[in-house]
Amino acid sequence: MRIKDLKDAPLWLKNAGVVDEDVETVNGVVIWKDGIWKDGIWEGGVWKDGIWEGGVWKGGIWEGGIWKDGVWKVGMWKGGVWKDGAWKDGWKKIGQCKWPVHYSKTSIRIGCLEKTPQEWDEWFDSDEEIETKRGTEEFRKIQKAYKLAKYAMQLETEE
Repeated sequence: MRIKDLKDAPLWLKNAGVVDEDVETVNGVVIWKDGIWKDGIWEGGVWKDGIWEGGVWKGGIWEGGIWKDGVWKVGMWKGGVWKDGAWKDGWKKIGQCKWPVHYSKTSIRIGCLEKTPQEWDEWFDSDEEIETKRGTEEFRKIQKAYKLAKYAMQLETEE
């Protein structure tokens, strides 16, 4: 559906520079299915597919498509092709384990729990269990993914 045909399109979406868009809203959430985003500020929703040529991403979930250029401020990147642009902040996925492990500039999220690296270090040094038993292969995978995320954060702050 075209943006102009949406009854409940937010103003930021109406003001965007787009071409051949296929978009809908579900319970007030913008779902971008396909098309080309030329310019504007994306303020939330789910990007399923399409081409991002420019503009500012200020939140939401990127599930697929091609990012050609623009500024990524914050959000969750799940998949797609990054060609160029400025990555300012946001969650990046890392590791293979039972729970998705994401990291940003300041924290690490394992499953739905978010902590600073220091808080995670303290938790891993404790005897507390959340859902996965300590000493199991799955727990070792989670801890390994955490260490990868922590190391990636350190590397990115050196750049």
